[in-house]
Amino acid sequence: MVGWPEILKKENLIREEKKCICNRLMTTESHMEQLILKHFTEEDFRRVWMRKIGGGVIGGKACGLLVARKLIERGDIGKVITFKTTFGHGGPESWSIDPGSNTWFFDKKKAAMGAMADLGIHKTDLVQYLMGEYVAETTAVITTLDKKDGSGNLIGVDDNAICIYKMESGAVGTMTASWTYYGQEDNSTILYGSKGIMRIYEDPEYCIKIIKPDNEAILYNVDQIQTNDKQTKSGVIDAFMDCIVHGKEAQLSGKSVLSAMEAVFASIESAKTGKTIKIG
Repeated sequence: MVGWPEILKKENLIREEKKCICNRLMTTESHMEQLILKHFTEEDFRRVWMRKIGGGVIGGKACGLLVARKLIERGDIGKVITFKTTFGHGGPESWSIDPGSNTWFFDKKKAAMGAMADLGIHKTDLVQYLMGEYVAETTAVITTLDKKDGSGNLIGVDDNAICIYKMESGAVGTMTASWTYYGQEDNSTILYGSKGIMRIYEDPEYCIKIIKPDNEAILYNVDQIQTNDKQTKSGVIDAFMDCIVHGKEAQLSGKSVLSAMEAVFASIESAKTGKTIKIG
Protein backbone atom coordinates (compact mmCIF):
# COMPACT_ATOMS: atom_id res chain seq x y z
CA MET A 1 0.00 0.00 0.00
CA VAL A 2 1.34 3.45 -0.90
CA GLY A 3 1.65 6.17 1.71
CA TRP A 4 -0.73 8.97 2.62
CA PRO A 5 -1.66 11.25 0.80
CA GLU A 6 -0.21 9.55 -2.31
CA ILE A 7 -3.18 7.17 -2.05
CA LEU A 8 -5.44 9.76 -3.67
CA LYS A 9 -3.21 9.92 -6.74
CA LYS A 10 -3.77 6.25 -7.59
CA GLU A 11 -6.23 5.22 -10.27
CA ASN A 12 -7.42 2.12 -8.40
CA LEU A 13 -7.74 1.88 -4.63
CA ILE A 14 -7.44 -1.40 -2.76
CA ARG A 15 -9.56 -2.10 0.33
CA GLU A 16 -6.80 -1.18 2.79
CA GLU A 17 -6.31 2.18 1.08
CA LYS A 18 -10.03 2.90 1.23
CA LYS A 19 -9.94 1.93 4.91
CA CYS A 20 -7.09 4.41 5.45
CA ILE A 21 -9.11 7.24 3.88
CA CYS A 22 -12.14 6.24 5.94
CA ASN A 23 -10.19 6.28 9.21
CA ARG A 24 -8.39 9.54 8.45
CA LEU A 25 -11.35 11.54 7.21
CA MET A 26 -14.61 10.01 8.39
CA THR A 27 -14.60 7.58 11.28
CA THR A 28 -12.66 4.95 13.21
CA GLU A 29 -15.79 3.20 14.51
CA SER A 30 -15.87 -0.36 13.16
CA HIS A 31 -19.59 -0.51 12.29
CA MET A 32 -19.43 2.81 10.46
CA GLU A 33 -16.27 1.75 8.68
CA GLN A 34 -17.96 -1.44 7.45
CA LEU A 35 -20.89 0.53 6.03
CA ILE A 36 -18.63 2.97 4.23
CA LEU A 37 -16.42 0.26 2.74
CA LYS A 38 -19.53 -1.61 1.59
CA HIS A 39 -21.40 1.27 0.00
CA PHE A 40 -18.80 3.85 -1.13
CA THR A 41 -17.19 3.71 -4.57
CA GLU A 42 -13.71 5.00 -5.43
CA GLU A 43 -15.28 8.21 -6.72
CA ASP A 44 -17.08 8.65 -3.40
CA PHE A 45 -13.78 8.43 -1.52
CA ARG A 46 -12.22 11.02 -3.81
CA ARG A 47 -15.20 13.34 -3.35
CA VAL A 48 -14.87 13.02 0.41
CA TRP A 49 -11.21 13.94 0.14
CA MET A 50 -12.02 17.06 -1.89
CA ARG A 51 -14.37 18.21 0.89
CA LYS A 52 -11.81 17.57 3.62
CA ILE A 53 -11.71 20.26 6.35
CA GLY A 54 -8.84 20.48 8.83
CA GLY A 55 -7.04 17.42 10.05
CA GLY A 56 -9.93 15.50 11.60
CA VAL A 57 -13.35 14.14 10.75
CA ILE A 58 -15.26 15.96 8.01
CA GLY A 59 -16.92 19.01 9.53
CA GLY A 60 -19.45 19.71 6.82
CA LYS A 61 -21.57 16.58 7.12
CA ALA A 62 -22.11 14.07 9.92
CA CYS A 63 -21.12 10.52 8.98
CA GLY A 64 -24.72 9.33 9.01
CA LEU A 65 -25.55 11.89 6.33
CA LEU A 66 -22.75 10.63 4.10
CA VAL A 67 -24.24 7.15 4.31
CA ALA A 68 -27.80 8.46 3.81
CA ARG A 69 -26.84 10.22 0.60
CA LYS A 70 -25.17 7.09 -0.71
CA LEU A 71 -28.27 4.99 0.03
CA ILE A 72 -30.44 7.54 -1.77
CA GLU A 73 -28.09 7.58 -4.77
CA ARG A 74 -28.19 3.77 -4.83
CA GLY A 75 -31.98 3.88 -5.05
CA ASP A 76 -32.80 2.24 -1.71
CA ILE A 77 -36.01 4.30 -1.41
CA GLY A 78 -36.49 4.85 -5.13
CA LYS A 79 -37.30 8.30 -6.46
CA VAL A 80 -37.80 10.90 -3.74
CA ILE A 81 -41.31 12.29 -4.13
CA THR A 82 -41.76 14.43 -1.01
CA PHE A 83 -39.73 15.27 2.09
CA LYS A 84 -39.72 17.22 5.33
CA THR A 85 -36.68 18.47 7.19
CA THR A 86 -36.75 20.20 10.57
CA PHE A 87 -34.30 22.00 12.82
CA GLY A 88 -35.90 23.33 15.98
CA HIS A 89 -34.83 24.04 19.56
CA GLY A 90 -35.71 26.41 22.38
CA GLY A 91 -33.64 29.30 21.07
CA PRO A 92 -30.11 30.70 21.42
CA GLU A 93 -30.76 32.63 24.62
CA SER A 94 -29.88 29.59 26.73
CA TRP A 95 -26.48 28.82 25.18
CA SER A 96 -25.30 32.03 23.47
CA ILE A 97 -22.07 33.65 24.65
CA ASP A 98 -24.33 36.43 25.95
CA PRO A 99 -27.32 34.39 27.20
CA GLY A 100 -30.70 35.83 28.09
CA SER A 101 -33.37 37.83 26.34
CA ASN A 102 -30.93 40.54 25.25
CA THR A 103 -28.65 38.18 23.31
CA TRP A 104 -27.23 39.52 20.06
CA PHE A 105 -29.16 36.82 18.19
CA PHE A 106 -32.34 38.80 18.83
CA ASP A 107 -30.90 42.17 17.69
CA LYS A 108 -31.78 42.79 14.05
CA LYS A 109 -28.95 45.31 13.63
CA LYS A 110 -26.38 42.72 14.72
CA ALA A 111 -27.91 39.46 13.52
CA ALA A 112 -29.94 40.67 10.49
CA MET A 113 -31.91 37.41 10.42
CA GLY A 114 -33.16 34.90 12.97
CA ALA A 115 -34.03 31.21 12.91
CA MET A 116 -34.00 31.06 9.11
CA ALA A 117 -30.34 32.07 8.94
CA ASP A 118 -29.32 30.30 12.14
CA LEU A 119 -30.97 26.95 11.41
CA GLY A 120 -32.74 27.08 8.05
CA ILE A 121 -29.58 27.53 6.01
CA HIS A 122 -28.22 24.22 7.34
CA LYS A 123 -31.34 22.23 6.51
CA THR A 124 -31.61 23.84 3.08
CA ASP A 125 -28.02 22.88 2.34
CA LEU A 126 -28.70 19.38 3.69
CA VAL A 127 -31.73 18.73 1.48
CA GLN A 128 -29.76 19.76 -1.59
CA TYR A 129 -26.85 17.56 -0.51
CA LEU A 130 -28.96 14.47 0.16
CA MET A 131 -30.96 14.74 -3.06
CA GLY A 132 -28.10 15.89 -5.25
CA GLU A 133 -30.08 18.78 -6.70
CA TYR A 134 -31.01 22.40 -6.03
CA VAL A 135 -34.11 24.14 -4.75
CA ALA A 136 -35.94 25.47 -7.82
CA GLU A 137 -38.67 27.49 -6.11
CA THR A 138 -39.88 28.37 -2.64
CA THR A 139 -43.04 29.50 -0.91
CA ALA A 140 -42.37 30.64 2.64
CA VAL A 141 -43.74 32.02 5.88
CA ILE A 142 -41.01 33.60 7.99
CA THR A 143 -42.31 35.26 11.13
CA THR A 144 -41.91 36.05 14.82
CA LEU A 145 -44.42 34.21 16.98
CA ASP A 146 -43.17 34.05 20.55
CA LYS A 147 -39.65 35.25 21.35
CA LYS A 148 -39.46 38.50 23.35
CA ASP A 149 -36.57 40.80 24.12
CA GLY A 150 -35.61 42.25 27.49
CA SER A 151 -38.38 44.86 27.22
CA GLY A 152 -41.06 42.23 26.66
CA ASN A 153 -41.52 43.06 22.98
CA LEU A 154 -41.34 40.55 20.14
CA ILE A 155 -37.78 40.29 18.90
CA GLY A 156 -36.75 42.03 15.70
CA VAL A 157 -35.83 38.85 13.84
CA ASP A 158 -37.81 35.73 12.94
CA ASP A 159 -38.20 32.89 15.43
CA ASN A 160 -39.93 30.55 12.96
CA ALA A 161 -39.61 29.79 9.26
CA ILE A 162 -41.65 27.28 7.27
CA CYS A 163 -40.76 26.87 3.60
CA ILE A 164 -42.24 24.74 0.86
CA TYR A 165 -39.40 23.81 -1.47
CA LYS A 166 -39.82 22.49 -4.99
CA MET A 167 -36.65 20.79 -6.20
CA GLU A 168 -35.29 20.67 -9.74
CA SER A 169 -36.65 17.13 -10.16
CA GLY A 170 -40.15 18.22 -9.15
CA ALA A 171 -39.98 16.71 -5.64
CA VAL A 172 -41.73 18.90 -3.07
CA GLY A 173 -41.15 19.18 0.65
CA THR A 174 -41.07 21.39 3.71
CA MET A 175 -38.15 22.94 5.58
CA THR A 176 -38.92 24.14 9.10
CA ALA A 177 -36.57 26.18 11.28
CA SER A 178 -37.71 27.17 14.76
CA TRP A 179 -36.50 28.76 17.99
CA THR A 180 -39.72 27.84 19.80
CA TYR A 181 -39.34 24.09 20.31
CA TYR A 182 -39.42 24.24 24.10
CA GLY A 183 -38.43 20.66 24.74
CA GLN A 184 -36.31 18.09 22.94
CA GLU A 185 -34.34 19.44 19.99
CA ASP A 186 -35.53 18.21 16.59
CA ASN A 187 -32.95 17.90 13.82
CA SER A 188 -34.62 15.25 11.71
CA THR A 189 -35.17 14.69 8.01
CA ILE A 190 -37.68 12.33 6.37
CA LEU A 191 -37.72 11.47 2.68
CA TYR A 192 -40.70 9.71 1.11
CA GLY A 193 -39.66 7.73 -1.94
CA SER A 194 -41.34 5.49 -4.51
CA LYS A 195 -39.78 2.40 -2.86
CA GLY A 196 -39.80 3.34 0.79
CA ILE A 197 -39.32 5.99 3.47
CA MET A 198 -36.02 7.14 4.94
CA ARG A 199 -35.97 8.67 8.43
CA ILE A 200 -32.71 10.41 9.35
CA TYR A 201 -31.72 11.37 12.92
CA GLU A 202 -35.27 10.89 14.14
CA ASP A 203 -34.56 7.87 16.38
CA PRO A 204 -32.21 8.15 19.41
CA GLU A 205 -30.67 4.75 18.64
CA TYR A 206 -30.66 4.45 14.85
CA CYS A 207 -29.54 7.42 12.80
CA ILE A 208 -31.08 6.04 9.61
CA LYS A 209 -34.28 4.00 9.34
CA ILE A 210 -35.61 2.80 6.00
CA ILE A 211 -39.20 1.55 6.01
CA LYS A 212 -40.12 -0.47 2.92
CA PRO A 213 -43.66 -0.79 1.47
CA ASP A 214 -44.12 -4.17 3.19
CA ASN A 215 -43.14 -2.51 6.53
CA GLU A 216 -39.72 -4.13 6.59
CA ALA A 217 -37.41 -1.90 8.64
CA ILE A 218 -33.74 -1.53 7.71
CA LEU A 219 -31.82 0.09 10.56
CA TYR A 220 -28.42 1.81 10.52
CA ASN A 221 -26.69 2.47 13.84
CA VAL A 222 -23.94 4.78 12.62
CA ASP A 223 -23.74 7.86 14.83
CA GLN A 224 -25.93 10.56 16.39
CA ILE A 225 -26.03 14.19 15.34
CA GLN A 226 -24.66 16.95 17.54
CA THR A 227 -26.94 19.14 19.64
CA ASN A 228 -26.32 22.42 21.41
CA ASP A 229 -25.93 20.47 24.65
CA LYS A 230 -23.67 17.79 23.19
CA GLN A 231 -20.92 19.14 20.95
CA THR A 232 -17.89 17.45 19.42
CA LYS A 233 -14.95 19.04 17.66
CA SER A 234 -15.36 19.12 13.89
CA GLY A 235 -12.15 20.92 12.92
CA VAL A 236 -14.05 23.53 10.91
CA ILE A 237 -13.15 26.53 13.08
CA ASP A 238 -9.53 25.39 13.40
CA ALA A 239 -9.25 25.16 9.62
CA PHE A 240 -10.96 28.55 9.20
CA MET A 241 -8.57 30.27 11.61
CA ASP A 242 -5.58 28.54 10.00
CA CYS A 243 -6.60 30.02 6.65
CA ILE A 244 -6.91 33.52 8.11
CA VAL A 245 -3.67 33.40 10.11
CA HIS A 246 -1.55 31.85 7.37
CA GLY A 247 -3.30 33.30 4.32
CA LYS A 248 -4.37 29.94 2.97
CA GLU A 249 -7.22 29.26 0.59
CA ALA A 250 -10.07 27.43 2.28
CA GLN A 251 -10.54 23.87 1.03
CA LEU A 252 -14.29 24.25 1.47
CA SER A 253 -15.15 27.24 -0.66
CA GLY A 254 -17.95 29.63 0.18
CA LYS A 255 -19.20 28.98 -3.33
CA SER A 256 -20.40 25.57 -2.19
CA VAL A 257 -23.20 27.10 -0.10
CA LEU A 258 -24.25 29.91 -2.44
CA SER A 259 -27.15 27.85 -3.78
CA ALA A 260 -28.48 27.36 -0.24
CA MET A 261 -28.16 31.09 0.42
CA GLU A 262 -30.09 31.80 -2.79
CA ALA A 263 -32.91 29.61 -1.46
CA VAL A 264 -32.84 31.43 1.90
CA PHE A 265 -33.01 34.89 0.29
CA ALA A 266 -35.72 33.73 -2.12
CA SER A 267 -37.70 32.45 0.88
CA ILE A 268 -37.37 35.81 2.61
CA GLU A 269 -38.69 37.50 -0.54
CA SER A 270 -41.55 34.99 -0.68
CA ALA A 271 -42.48 35.72 2.93
CA LYS A 272 -42.50 39.46 2.26
CA THR A 273 -44.49 39.34 -0.98
CA GLY A 274 -46.72 36.33 -0.32
CA LYS A 275 -45.67 34.87 -3.66
CA THR A 276 -43.84 31.76 -4.81
CA ILE A 277 -40.32 32.70 -5.88
CA LYS A 278 -38.44 30.84 -8.59
CA ILE A 279 -34.68 30.52 -8.21
CA GLY A 280 -32.13 30.82 -10.98
